[in-house]
This record gives sequence, C-alpha cells and structure tokens, in this order.
Amino acid sequence: MNTSPANADVDRNFERVVRIGPEPSGAVSVSVVIATFNRPDGLSGVLRDLTRQTITAPFEVLVVDDGGDVPVADALDESYPFALLCIRRKNGGPGQARHSGIQHAVGEIVVIVDDDMHLPSEFLDAHLACYAQGADVVLGHIKSPADPTLPLFERFHTQALERFVEEYERGESKPEGIRLCTGNVSFRKSAYDAVGGFDLSLKRCEDRDLGLRFEVKGYTFAFAPEAWSQHQSDHEDVSVWRRRSRLFGELDTKISWKHPLHLSASPWSFFPKLPRVVHPILFGAACAPRVGSAVGAWSYRLGVRVERAGRAKLAMTFASLCYALEYFAGVGTAFGRPRSRKVFASWRAFSNLGSP
Repeated sequence: MNTSPANADVDRNFERVVRIGPEPSGAVSVSVVIATFNRPDGLSGVLRDLTRQTITAPFEVLVVDDGGDVPVADALDESYPFALLCIRRKNGGPGQARHSGIQHAVGEIVVIVDDDMHLPSEFLDAHLACYAQGADVVLGHIKSPADPTLPLFERFHTQALERFVEEYERGESKPEGIRLCTGNVSFRKSAYDAVGGFDLSLKRCEDRDLGLRFEVKGYTFAFAPEAWSQHQSDHEDVSVWRRRSRLFGELDTKISWKHPLHLSASPWSFFPKLPRVVHPILFGAACAPRVGSAVGAWSYRLGVRVERAGRAKLAMTFASLCYALEYFAGVGTAFGRPRSRKVFASWRAFSNLGSP
C-alpha cells in the first residue's frame, strides 16, 4: 500500500485488537468500519441495525475505539451474526481511527458509517448494487434526523444535505469527490490503497481530500439514495459547531493547495452559489478572521431570536450567514499574516481557472 509519512506510524497507536464471536464464515465481501468515541448508545444502535441486514454474503464489522473513556470491547457480547473485530487505539481523531479499521479489513468493499447512525435493513445491499454497475466509490444518502427540536445549526446542515439530493434528482448535481462524507460511504479497498488512504495529517476534512484523490485518479462515483443513513444527533453546543466551521474553511483551503487545478477543491467554489451581496462580507471575514467570526456569532444569535418570533426561513438565512462567515474566517486563517493580498490572489487564481 502507498502511504504518506503520516500514515506510516499509525500502527504504533494500536493498544489491542479483540475478536468478538466467530471468525468470518467464507469469503468476506464487505467490511464495515465504524470509528467510535464515547458513544456507547449510538454504537449499540448501529450494530443492532447491522444484525438486520438483508445481505446474504458474509460481511465483517470493525469497530475502532478511538481511546474512549471505557474500552468498547468490554461492553460487547458474542451474539452478533457477523464477524466483529474491536480495535482499541490511542485517541487520534476520526481519520486515523477509520484508517486503522481499513488496515484490518479483509473485504473487497469497505463501507464506513458514523457511530450514531440508524440504517435500513437494505443498507449494505444498496451499496453493493452500485458495484455491480461498475462503481468504484459509492456515496450514501445521509438523511435528516427525525427530531424536530434540533438546534438551528443542526437543521442548517440537514437542509444542505437534502438540497444535494433534490439537485441530484433534477440532474443538476452529480456524485463527486468533494461530496465524499465518511458518515456514509463505500469504496473498493484496492482504490483506497492505490491513492494512499486518508491523509492522516488532517484532523478534519480527510474525507473530502480522499474523494478528490479518487476523482483525480479517474475512479467512478455513484450515489445510492436507497443506501440511506440517519444521524441520531447529540450535538447541542453551538460554539463547537462554529469552531468546526472555521476549521473546515482552514483545512479546505490547505486541501485546495494540493489540487490547484481542481475548481471544486477551492473554497471559492462556494461563491457562485451565494448571493453577490454577501461576497464583500465574506472577503472581509477572510481578511480579518477575528472580526468575521465575531459577526458570525452575532448572526447566529439573531437567527435564534427571529426563529423564536416565528420567522423560521429568516432564521435559517442567519444560520447560513454564520456558517459562511466562520468558514471564510478559517480560509483567512490558513493564509497566515499578512493575509489580504494572499486572499485576493487566491480568489483571482480561482476566477482565472474558471474562465473560458
């Protein structure tokens, strides 16, 4: 396997590997990788859904305990109808945890899901059906949580996910590298090995980077609406969401430097989808990240207030502005100081690349 220097040291973080239940019976076609950290209830739900799968071929499940407070293996029993491997490792983040699971996987197809997902019984069959049609990478459908009391910021993300599905059904969007999300995705293990796996130097956005490298190598993408999963979200802290939004902007910018000729890799690729009136505001956030983040916090608070007044659509507009401000504050952070000239040079480079 081709690995980056960051990937070469991942084995040193293993603490123990425990097989729960029997060895796989027959050739394993699918390996399901679940990274988990202090979510025992969510993990139990995912494993319960995997016991109900309609798939007839043998499959294995690899649970990667990313240094949680209580070892996951101690809470699992041998009642599962599939081969189950539990890997305990030192905490290193979701990308490293998933990579650890993939290293131990023996299936030709690797499926990755989050540890708080609800899955239908046809989930694995729906992923596999795309490979019979020649796919190398399959993006699953991440559905909106069923809970109507979700915080405003969570509902912002669910709307974005549903918007892609609507655009896909109208033929306006297609499955591509930047849309790869490890909440629900599968790929050929040989393709993962060929591109070198996750870039383990990335604390977030490693899925977006992997998707871009799949795309550059010419692998075929498919979208499987029937392979849906649904977050059972426990996110309640808006400050965590805002910090993560800034980190996405920072890391997306650094990823774009690895793919300078790939338009969709640039953080500026979002601009054509945004109203022109907010472009100067977002440029300002990139040039002055602290100010942009402060305005983002104000925008979100205003969104919460107008939602309480019954203005749900306007509230979502303010939540979207908050995310965009935090994201582009992260973009500016990636450039360091002095940043204004670098920010505008980056925008011009994107604009020139997109010109006919």
